[in-house]
Amino acid sequence: MTSTLYNSIKKSKDEGSSVKIGGLKALYYKLKGLSVVLYGEPGVGKTTLMVNLAKEAKKITGKPALYLALDANLRTKYGEDLKAISGADWREIDDLHIALNWIRGLRISEMEKYSLLVLDSFTAFQEWVILSERDIASPRVNLILSRLATIITMKFADIAHYAAIPAVMIVHPSAVFNPDYTIFRGMKPAFSGRAIKNVDLVLHMYVYKGEKRYLRTQLWRSIDKKPPFEIIDISSLV
Repeated sequence: MTSTLYNSIKKSKDEGSSVKIGGLKALYYKLKGLSVVLYGEPGVGKTTLMVNLAKEAKKITGKPALYLALDANLRTKYGEDLKAISGADWREIDDLHIALNWIRGLRISEMEKYSLLVLDSFTAFQEWVILSERDIASPRVNLILSRLATIITMKFADIAHYAAIPAVMIVHPSAVFNPDYTIFRGMKPAFSGRAIKNVDLVLHMYVYKGEKRYLRTQLWRSIDKKPPFEIIDISSLV
């Protein structure tokens, strides 16, 4: 992996020049073999997109996705419905000590039986650490989350590259770059630069003018290749 980052932060007028992705199949092949961080506001459709992509990946490859459903709302009837749609090997783990050890113990050589890997989402680890430390402003919170993010992104990168599948970690915007817009005014911990260095592609999913949904390449780590895309309209995929 190189040390160069592709940055495609653009003005809002670029939405007008976005391209259609050509369906979930096209998106799957563009993400194949990449470790990806997908972030966006709550309710924008990150989980829906990944569930639909899991369904499509199984159709393409005949293999299920491995879907790590860590958020509490995925352990409800809502999660049961998503599981049925995805056709994924759906793992609900509410004990995050177990979840972390389980992720660390994933055998890369066994991941070829899957078409896609998704962690939904890192926010569960954020909440777990903050509640454990009982002080969101504690330096230990940032330190622990930085280590967790590094461990997970390293594992996901290894799996994506070895098994040639997309390995996607969903995160809240406050976990990436600048969290100052939140009610915590900058105190909510962010990903460390060290963790981001393990990621091939950082995607921002957002709604423009209350209607269309887009994926924007925020960071791309390569000096010899162009990113899979810069900005695409995914309104029909979620």
